[in-house]
Amino acid sequence: STADGRDIYYSLDLDRLREGYAAAATALHPGLLPTHPFLPASPPFQISPPVRVLFLCTENSARSQMAEGLLRHLAGDAIEVYSAGSQPTEIHPSAIRVLAHMGVDISQQHSKHVELFRDQSFDTIVTVCDRMREECPTFPDTHELIHWSFPDPAAGEYRSEEEADAAFALIAQQLVTRLRHLLVLLAAEHQQ
Repeated sequence: STADGRDIYYSLDLDRLREGYAAAATALHPGLLPTHPFLPASPPFQISPPVRVLFLCTENSARSQMAEGLLRHLAGDAIEVYSAGSQPTEIHPSAIRVLAHMGVDISQQHSKHVELFRDQSFDTIVTVCDRMREECPTFPDTHELIHWSFPDPAAGEYRSEEEADAAFALIAQQLVTRLRHLLVLLAAEHQQ
């Protein structure tokens, strides 16, 4: 853990796992091939009523803000997505630049305190920061609490804007992978 070091978080390479399962199924029998392709950039499904997802990290300046913008971009109106932090600051300029380069505009988003959402219910809450995972407040009406352990790109010391953007771009790509898998799960649970 990057918070206090007492916990260890493991993560799966979800794309590699999916490919491994598909290869195993194909080797066993051609009829076991997946019947639908992996989720494309824009989802071909509708969820009604919209699913509510909240991303949390300490400062609500990078990881949670990028996750909010990316999921909104990937899911459209099918998901109501928010982000917040326990010690909100402001959105890191590299987060805005990197997502703009990916075609996602988060320049109008702003950092919010988690207390703003305490009395609201969410289908899924995702902590993207070890510290936030360890001090996450209770949301009694939440269906599922998920933790994704990502290093904080805003905590790095960079020699240039390009170097900072490269670190943020790596986290953004990892978020896209996780978010696409999350969308598959949410669609399966809530599809009309």
